[in-house]
Amino acid sequence: MSLMHSHDAGNYNDRINAALKLVDKKVGARLYNRMKKGGILEHYTRFNSRTEIEVDSVVVDVSVEPYKGSIYTRQLYKYDTESQLIPIAADFEMIRTHRSEANPFGLLITNFDYKAYSPKPVR
Repeated sequence: MSLMHSHDAGNYNDRINAALKLVDKKVGARLYNRMKKGGILEHYTRFNSRTEIEVDSVVVDVSVEPYKGSIYTRQLYKYDTESQLIPIAADFEMIRTHRSEANPFGLLITNFDYKAYSPKPVR
């Protein structure tokens, strides 16, 4: 999430390219097209803006394969003297793959889907 949702005009391409190595091709194409359609890089350049991400929680069930998880985050969008907090949540699965310099944990994110931000209370 950090690579895909925390960047500025100067590091956008590097961070997106690094993130795309951690997701399967279907998920990568969908996320990349969504960001391109949204004009994210152009927005960063035009308004000298940036985003940061704060992870609220991540839950992963490793008792089944593929691993299943949920993540809840808040993206802080900063521009000029203003900022906006945007909640972002998603469900995903992870499969094992080969380890590499680009993917040192050997896990590939699949079936990544955004969802409504409504975290379950911790008991």
